[in-house]
Amino acid sequence: MKDFDKKYLITQANSLVEARYGITKNEQLILCAMMSFINPDDSDFLTYRTSITQFLNLLGVDRKSGKREMENVVKRLLSRVLQIETEHGWKMFQWVSYAEVNTEEDSLLLRFHHELKPYLLELNGRFTRLKLQEVVKLKSVYSIRMYQILKDYYGQGQQKFSYSLEDYRQILLGSKTKKYPSFKYFRMKVLNVAQRELNEKSNLSFTFTTIRVGRKIGRIEFQIVQLRQDAVQDTAQDSLPQISFDQVAPEETIEYQEMMELGIQPAQAISWLKECNNQYLREKISFIKEERAQGRIKSSVSGFLAAAINGNYKNEQQLEKERQEKERQRRQEDERRKKKKQLTNNFSVEFEKQAKEKFLDSLSEDEQQLLLEDVLEKTSLISIIWNKIKEDGLHSPFAFGYFVDKIANFKEDKARYVAEKLKEAGFVE
Repeated sequence: MKDFDKKYLITQANSLVEARYGITKNEQLILCAMMSFINPDDSDFLTYRTSITQFLNLLGVDRKSGKREMENVVKRLLSRVLQIETEHGWKMFQWVSYAEVNTEEDSLLLRFHHELKPYLLELNGRFTRLKLQEVVKLKSVYSIRMYQILKDYYGQGQQKFSYSLEDYRQILLGSKTKKYPSFKYFRMKVLNVAQRELNEKSNLSFTFTTIRVGRKIGRIEFQIVQLRQDAVQDTAQDSLPQISFDQVAPEETIEYQEMMELGIQPAQAISWLKECNNQYLREKISFIKEERAQGRIKSSVSGFLAAAINGNYKNEQQLEKERQEKERQRRQEDERRKKKKQLTNNFSVEFEKQAKEKFLDSLSEDEQQLLLEDVLEKTSLISIIWNKIKEDGLHSPFAFGYFVDKIANFKEDKARYVAEKLKEAGFVE
């Protein structure tokens, strides 16, 4: 259990930044606040707690009218679904799995859906980091989403990136892609709004050009614009306290000592320790040491380490480890998919057998005889099947397909049965 006044650094996998979902600004703010509660070393989600008062302050609403808004935001979050693209398809699940309000204790409890763990905990691959205070001052949810995307690509050292118009619409609007059907209104209500607000309040913004496919606009190409360095002001200091470390002081960590050995200034080392996941920082320090040993560092070590942190530089060993991890995850996903397919088939056969026996037991002998005659008539042109059914009767596996349509709600009940069995087996959608 954590209070709202712990940390406000947001770290999420880049695939989550580019996930497809449509939510309101207040919902996005609450998700960002929840992400800021996560410690870099957390291996599992906790139930995150904030006071109702702080919740309402974050949303910028007064207590009198805010309780209804709070209830609406939380209820919507419990039903909001995001879609993440995978190598062979996609995954869909909810953002929040549990919520509880205690007005007597002035507390709100929230818990992330467990399927979000690979995208928020123990991140080793591509991820994006930003401060909560960088998003709370933005008024548009599209500005917040676009800022996260810009941080994603900027952190990879990319100045340009592009999306197909349809993919980009789905990333920002989710299932509500028909909200702005014409590109004219999409540009006016989404792109221009985000661009104008980021130009005014952020340290990163963008320009864009459109690319036509045939007669229609089919692709958008973005160019990242780095604005003034002092654009990110601590405007949320009153409601968002400074980061605190619960256990080990930065000066006591191994990473700090290693940076001292590299000649990094203490203030800079502490700043990086506060902003970076320790494992991520260790990876970059290891990279710098190898580069220096190979004589490839021509500028200052401090500047090179800063570039490695911001650009997520990796050496060959780290890249190979990342490739191996991706391959392991791919094989694991393939095995899981094969197992699910096999179980789906087994559960389908199991249900069909039960449904057939139950249906036949409900018929009288005369009704069974009439049904058998009907099935034999349907199969009269296929002699092998006709003979098998004639010999084994309605219990023959060849007969079932010819009278399954007589079982009420068969398809719906079968789908429900298979889904429940898969859930029991650990395949939660």
